[in-house]
Order: sequence, then structure tokens, then C-alpha cells
Amino acid sequence: MSVECPADIFKQFEDGCGSYVCPMGEGFSFLHDAFYEAEWIGVIWLDIRDLDNKSFNDWKQFEYWCDNTKLGLMWDLVDKELFYDISESSSPKDYFKSKTAVKEQIISLLCNTNTSDIESLKCAEIESKNKKLFLIYDDMDGGWALGHNDRVLVFDSLDLLTPQNGFYPQT
Repeated sequence: MSVECPADIFKQFEDGCGSYVCPMGEGFSFLHDAFYEAEWIGVIWLDIRDLDNKSFNDWKQFEYWCDNTKLGLMWDLVDKELFYDISESSSPKDYFKSKTAVKEQIISLLCNTNTSDIESLKCAEIESKNKKLFLIYDDMDGGWALGHNDRVLVFDSLDLLTPQNGFYPQT
């Protein structure tokens, strides 16, 4: 279902299409009103930064790197009891074997609705003068649930929600 958007507010979203938009004035109220029409889309956004060699060769640095994606993530990837047995004699590189394996394990873990606490994104379709945009709402636990978020991702097509852009389907 599409939400009709006033032309001046639609322009604010259109001007920022492809990135986060923090609308001004009445746009802010519209953004919050449109949230109530948004639907879960079964996609999550993951910011998995490139794993540098320093972090891949040192457990402490690896833990910091993991925390940039999700706090405590390393302990979802490595059993604590096993970690204490291997941490002195090995590195994340020895344990995971490749950076690709680390990324694949993170994606599998965080996209699994049975084991992940990361919620799907919500999307509201808006239109004005026969043009459509999609408002992508994230941070459900904090910002939107508490009513203080002020920005939204804007796309002109949901086809852009791909793994290459950091968006992964929940399984």
C-alpha cells in the first residue's frame, strides 16, 4: 500500500534518494506518520567491514572488529570454552582459515531468524505525482520504537536491497 506524500516533502526524499534522508519541517512528521504504514520486508542490513590483516591475526583486534558489526558477535562465532583452549596457540586466521569464511559465518548467523536478534527492516512506499519511493526504516529497537529517530534510507527500487549493498534476506 502506498502512502500519498505532499510534493514538497516528496522532493526532500527524492533529492536524497540512495542515502539516508533527514527531512525538515513537516517532512519529519510525515516520516513518523509513514512509519505506521510500513511493513516488515524480511531483509536486514549488515555493515560488515573488510577484515584487515591485523584483526585477522590477533584475537583482541578480531573481537573489536566483530563488535563493529554487532556487540558480542565474536562470542556467537567462537565458543568461549574452546576459545580459552585455542587463544594462546592460534589466531582467528588459524581458526577460520579465510576471511571469506568469517563473513559467510556472520551472514548465516545474523540472517537466521531463529538465532539472530537483528530485526528485519520496515519499508513504506510513498508516492507523489505518479512517482514512487521506498522509505527503509532501520533501528527498530532503539530509534523508531522510542520515537526519536529522524532519518530513513530512501530508494527508488527495492531491487537495490542486495547483498552487494549490505542487505541480506532473513532465513
